[in-house]
Amino acid sequence: MVLSFAKVILQAFDIYILVLLETMKIISHADTSSGGVTDVVNGCLSELGKLCKTAAEANYKHFFDTIIKTSRNKVFTEWPEEGYRLLKSAVYFVSNEKQAQKAYEIFPVLAGIKRKLRK
Repeated sequence: MVLSFAKVILQAFDIYILVLLETMKIISHADTSSGGVTDVVNGCLSELGKLCKTAAEANYKHFFDTIIKTSRNKVFTEWPEEGYRLLKSAVYFVSNEKQAQKAYEIFPVLAGIKRKLRK
């Protein structure tokens, strides 16, 4: 089975999101003094940024929705800087007020302000 380039990019994006999220979940329970965990997080965020910057229009909705959903995960309330860096990647896909509002609503969550997000 041969995958198209667009499918490979989509899979790479999903893998980086998964690795980032799972790494963020274990960060509180692991010894991170070696810097390896930080390297994984920084690598994922860097590559996600590159993929978003060069994304095909066909992937815009998936990328945006996935970033918003992932940014809402509670692990980023403990590590807001990484949440902000992830959310920054969504900027490439904001094309209307509704999307801008979805992104904007994440900021209070990352800042630790308890407020119910609109779904």
